Amino acid sequence: GRSAWGNVFVATDQETSRTCRIEVILRSGARGAGLDRRLGREVQIGRELAGQAGLVTALAWGGLGTERVFVIREGDAPKPVDLFAGDLRAQVERLLLVARRVEVLAAMGMAHRDLGPASVIEVDGDIGLRSFGRAYREGLREPPPDWGGYHLSHLPSAAPEVIQALDLGGLQADVYSLGAMLHRILCGTWPAPEGLGDVVRWLLSGDCEALAEPLADAPAGLDSIRREALSLDPDERQ
Repeated sequence: GRSAWGNVFVATDQETSRTCRIEVILRSGARGAGLDRRLGREVQIGRELAGQAGLVTALAWGGLGTERVFVIREGDAPKPVDLFAGDLRAQVERLLLVARRVEVLAAMGMAHRDLGPASVIEVDGDIGLRSFGRAYREGLREPPPDWGGYHLSHLPSAAPEVIQALDLGGLQADVYSLGAMLHRILCGTWPAPEGLGDVVRWLLSGDCEALAEPLADAPAGLDSIRREALSLDPDERQ
């Protein structure tokens, strides 16, 4: 198959009998700038997360001559999860499973920082997370930007400090993202607009301080959690 970056092959790890994906990426040009360091960092994080249930990580990477590199990631083609299908209870239960994965990361001094619908997948019939290329880890150097800058998978669920600059995002960034997804469940909309220009205007205008009211059947306790999680001050998030 193909990805946005190159060819993708599916293989089986002979030691673990688990399926993995091998992605071959062109190193040349603007896309190749900083690629080796980005992949090396992602694999380092993956090794630290090895064995953690539901966290799909990069296993290894290497060069293929001077123009290509490869990266091996766990699993076959990711199976997306519709976080917002079903009734309120079903949606909240799914989000709680996402929060448990985030708790594992936080206990290890890490944060995903690109947490949103695109990073939540099905893993062995359960809720899992993928895409740790922009993850925060205490004491680990930040990744170099992608070509054209840092590309987040879903701006409406990204913490404001991460949108401003990735290196401003720490452990509390994922709390905001969980709050944004809870906002989507309780209010039927995201707290922030979709486009980058609209998000920047939203942040600068002060509109980000005003949260929509929840739907009529939203429990008051969940609404309180939503408001605390969406605090613009990371230190005030719970």
